[in-house]
Amino acid sequence: MRPLLLIVIVSISVFIACKKTPRHATIDESLKAHFNYKVGSYWIYKDSISGQEDSFYVTNNVFSSSQVSDEEISDGININIVQKDIYLNTNDTVSWLLQLNSNVLSLSWTDPESVDLRGKLMQYSPFVMYPFKITAYGGINNVSGSVTNILSNYSINGNSFYNVAQIHDTLINNVTAYTFSDWFYLSDSIGIVKMRINHPPDTINRVWEIERWNIVK
Repeated sequence: MRPLLLIVIVSISVFIACKKTPRHATIDESLKAHFNYKVGSYWIYKDSISGQEDSFYVTNNVFSSSQVSDEEISDGININIVQKDIYLNTNDTVSWLLQLNSNVLSLSWTDPESVDLRGKLMQYSPFVMYPFKITAYGGINNVSGSVTNILSNYSINGNSFYNVAQIHDTLINNVTAYTFSDWFYLSDSIGIVKMRINHPPDTINRVWEIERWNIVK
């Protein structure tokens, strides 16, 4: 075999051997089993401050797999949830997005009633790993959030829930200089069982408590 051809063959072989297969980050099966809500799922909450009832219902559930870098392919599920006052014949005003990636659950939402100088505010929740762990987060999108406690038994409106993560979420709005302070109580059986949303100056002030629900997985 001629030396030049041999060099070419060896070079191609080395290139193929050195090229790595991207790591495939799949969604943790336990996370999917507990939080992969499908269309037909809904939650009815009552605001203990105003007495208003709101429905939160899943409008779609989308799986995706994308190559985020040369080294990694990541699977994810986006679950869109819409909120509506169940007594009023009005358009839906608030959109929530629940995301599942690896063993991480995250939540974001938009509310036209809570606006900054740009006309729209996106609220980010802290990332929550599953199984729940008491741990702190910070430095992502001006969010400082933490799982402050894991409640083995939490009762609300006559219902008992087990393994509930108590999550404190604060967000600093650089435009308005307001600091938002929210609390979420997240059950791995049905999702959020209580939300304490406090956004000054009086744009949102809610204590939503779960009344009834239907979960489709």
